[in-house]
Amino acid sequence: MKRNKKVVVIIFVLLFYILAIVETMNVNNVYTVQSLLKDTAVLEKLYFVVQIITGVGLILGAVIGVWQYYLSTKSEIIKQKTEAVQKSIDLAEYYRANILDLYEALNYVYQETGMNKIIKSINPDKMKEFDEAELFNNLAPQQIEEIRNINRSTDLINALMKMEMVFGVDLGIKSHMRMKKNGEDEEIQINTSAVLRRYGNCIVSEVLNRLEYFAMHFEHNTADETVVYQSLHQTYINLIQLLYFEISCKNSKGHKKYYTNVIGLYNKWFERYKNKRTNSTIKDRQSVTKGTVVNKLN
Repeated sequence: MKRNKKVVVIIFVLLFYILAIVETMNVNNVYTVQSLLKDTAVLEKLYFVVQIITGVGLILGAVIGVWQYYLSTKSEIIKQKTEAVQKSIDLAEYYRANILDLYEALNYVYQETGMNKIIKSINPDKMKEFDEAELFNNLAPQQIEEIRNINRSTDLINALMKMEMVFGVDLGIKSHMRMKKNGEDEEIQINTSAVLRRYGNCIVSEVLNRLEYFAMHFEHNTADETVVYQSLHQTYINLIQLLYFEISCKNSKGHKKYYTNVIGLYNKWFERYKNKRTNSTIKDRQSVTKGTVVNKLN
């Protein structure tokens, strides 16, 4: 198809040149090639006509070339934006299918064990770097120790057992339980270290890895985060704040920082959320203060 277009253009240009030459000869009463070759004045006029046509053709060619480049660039930009939007929609579905359930389960565990209250005592505005240094500034030593104690306590085991029943998240706790005789009675013993290790790997680390995959596309602009912000930002912000302790403990001084995409997207969305909330509050106050404003007719 493109080759046929080029052939048509070439034929059109050649015909245009021929018509211009013939018209120049007719205007100067020259009707044969022999007469044309003998008439120097007509040849000079014909030369100038050809030069003008060539110049105009070059200008038109340049304009058309620039226009085609603009159209192709615009088309490529539209294509990239369309692909980014589609990728965002796919990631929203991934978030719903692979992250939301774990968020609900984690939130339940944190509330049952009391870790949620400790995390909520931190001013969200001070959750920025998500590293150990910032963690030690945001929580008192006794609060940090309290979280660590909870993370190896029977309270956490009990919360995880309830979580399995309520949310259907399989930690395989039953496989780590065994009956032990204590005199005439029997009691259930649980391999707590195995259960806690599985919780850390299958719940905490797993959800963080999924979040990193989710956020990576937005941080590297292969997807448009504004497409999903309105529907996902609240649960995303809540989940990252919930996992503040775990992320910060991973990022100790002098080591490679983990979950940088998760942190980057969180800071971006939390800042936007704060700004919108502030602007909304200002508008509400202005509305209450001013009441109804009626424009007077002149």
